[in-house]
Amino acid sequence: MATKTKPEANKTESNGSKPVQVYKAKGIRVSIFANTSEKDGKPTTFYKMAAPQKFYRDGEEWKATQSFSGSDLPVLQLLIGRAFVWIIDTEATQSKEEG
Repeated sequence: MATKTKPEANKTESNGSKPVQVYKAKGIRVSIFANTSEKDGKPTTFYKMAAPQKFYRDGEEWKATQSFSGSDLPVLQLLIGRAFVWIIDTEATQSKEEG
């Protein structure tokens, strides 16, 4: 019997970029993706969060959803909070380096 493993969904966003940071707990994953643009002719990196995902088993198959139950919300809140702090800290560090 073949062993099924959890999917690596959300490893890449639709544009093919890989997350720069991932937070996971209790089957929920929040990934942060970096985007680069130019400001005053200089490359600038800014961050956005992809939609969080929840992973679950349907028989032998792993699936992902963007729907959450009431009991998932505290975990989701925690992970989104950690992601937000990481984004703020990273952007503050970049501002100091540019400054």
